Amino acid sequence: MRNTLILLLIALAVGAYVYVYEYKGEEQRQKIKEREEKLIAPEKEEISSWEIYRGGDHYKFVREDGHWRITEPVSTGAEDVTVDGFLRDLTSAKKIRTIHVTGKDKTPYGLKRPEVRIRVEAGAEHDSVFLGASSSFGDNIFAGKGDSVVFLTGAGLKRKAQKSLFDWRDKKALHFEKDAVRRIVLKSPRGAYEFKKAGVSWKLTRPVTDKADPGAVRAMLNKLDYANVLSIEAESAEDKKSYDLDKPAYVIELYQGENQSRSAVAFSAPRGKMAYGKDEARPQIFKVDTLFLEPFNKSLFAFREKKLTDFGTASIRRVTLLNDGVFMEFKKDTSSRWIGVNDTLEARDIKVTTLISAVSGLRAASFVAEKPKSLRRYGLEKPAAVVELFIDDKPEVRLEFGKVHGDRRYVRDALDGRVVTVKEKDLEDILLTHDQMYKTK
Repeated sequence: MRNTLILLLIALAVGAYVYVYEYKGEEQRQKIKEREEKLIAPEKEEISSWEIYRGGDHYKFVREDGHWRITEPVSTGAEDVTVDGFLRDLTSAKKIRTIHVTGKDKTPYGLKRPEVRIRVEAGAEHDSVFLGASSSFGDNIFAGKGDSVVFLTGAGLKRKAQKSLFDWRDKKALHFEKDAVRRIVLKSPRGAYEFKKAGVSWKLTRPVTDKADPGAVRAMLNKLDYANVLSIEAESAEDKKSYDLDKPAYVIELYQGENQSRSAVAFSAPRGKMAYGKDEARPQIFKVDTLFLEPFNKSLFAFREKKLTDFGTASIRRVTLLNDGVFMEFKKDTSSRWIGVNDTLEARDIKVTTLISAVSGLRAASFVAEKPKSLRRYGLEKPAAVVELFIDDKPEVRLEFGKVHGDRRYVRDALDGRVVTVKEKDLEDILLTHDQMYKTK
């Protein structure tokens, strides 16, 4: 029994040794090996600041509140994705081959006066690497750390280090949280506009009150969120007049969140194919092309929602159509087919369905009057046709059709009173006759 216990203890001790030395030890040795193979010791997430010297250029970067800033040669924001991408390449770069050059001249390796020098800090730890000449061994370069050892590493790292100040810096015209924007105020050569978000939709509140075209609002926000400036023209805005920014042609103000925090950017009138701009919160003056300004250089018509109706086609249960002096009414039966009311003929189900779809897609070609006192001039005092769509007892849609004007026809939305024009060809599936709506015997 005693011998068995001793053997068991020995087996446990051997097992513990194997686990600690072979498994855990191997894991630790692998980590040490991987760290020794790295060109730079710190991990990307550990780096708090770093510098790069390239020719006569010196750039210094500092991490602040999770973002990178350039502190030398100017103080400005850095482009996080560019900096993080380079640091990812730097901290994952490997020593492909080691060459001992004790007492030898480093000139053949391009390391006597290295083209690129990089220094990183990670808390109390710091590390440096020098990038030298290209090697004849594949797509590699020589690199060193200031001692008697030269390494081969991938040439891609050096290529990615060949960036100008503009390449490294933040290129956004304006910083804001797109999803948090609740109000937009725009001044442009076309006029002054104000937009407010109501739920998930946008409304125009100036110069008229109406639904805003969601695509037009989205285009403005996307341009500011995704597009980059072309260049930085001045590090300070002391001379706004030289850039036509003392009296800007465009001013865009974004109000975000419940507290309506404000971000604003101004642009000059175009000079040829270019224009100048300035973020109110930053000193720099930048340049953009005129394509940048297109989403903001729109008419009131372009900013308004052109869609005349907003309903779910499947929710409509009853349709009435007055056209050519004939009144027609249709209801959905229990099998969701359309039937005529008070008519001996069989209704054409597809015609009713198509009519509803056409009304759903009807768009204004122009906005004529909001609530005109007189409808006679539009032929709407006694409409030529009327369409009503019902979900329940109250009409969801009531459109009155007046006289034809060129290739357009006047239409009045009886529920809000405004008069618009629509293209006559868009009414081909709406203004249907009795013969078109019913099957003949």
